[in-house]
Amino acid sequence: MDYILKFITKVMPQNKYQIFLRKSGLKFGNNCDFYKSVKFGTEPWLIKIGDHVRLTHNVNFITHDGSLWVVREMLSKHELDLLKPIIIGDNVFVGWNSTIMPGVKIGNNVIVGCNSTVTKDIPDNQVWAGTPAKFLMTVDEYVLKHINNFQNTHLMKEEEKRAYYENKFREELK
Repeated sequence: MDYILKFITKVMPQNKYQIFLRKSGLKFGNNCDFYKSVKFGTEPWLIKIGDHVRLTHNVNFITHDGSLWVVREMLSKHELDLLKPIIIGDNVFVGWNSTIMPGVKIGNNVIVGCNSTVTKDIPDNQVWAGTPAKFLMTVDEYVLKHINNFQNTHLMKEEEKRAYYENKFREELK
């Protein structure tokens, strides 16, 4: 099944991919951007995502506790499961290779750094990173920290942006 999913997502246009995700039971709002390498796990119907959420390369959602493999055998209770939903608010960014664990709620206006493992709830307006993810700063503090480095280049054409940054970092890139 994993090979079929990889093939489908590779050739499927983004709008069709989102239709595919909704049919799998994933609930998400408007203006979301999900890289096709995101893994929504075996229970996508236990995931709810708000508006304007970007999930980047290799983000993983885990809605079940797979360690029940051991417990089921010990208790001779092979029908046991331990599932919990994952809820993500509005205006959230989740960086590359991050994992969201069962039962986690991520608030609004949140940034999750690359390679993070989110094991507990993240309140609104915060930046978290690490394994396990820990609070770093508020989003307002993040803006203040980086305000002098922000550039108005997001809407530039690729070749224009490249020329701008190659010129800006000319000395460092020598």
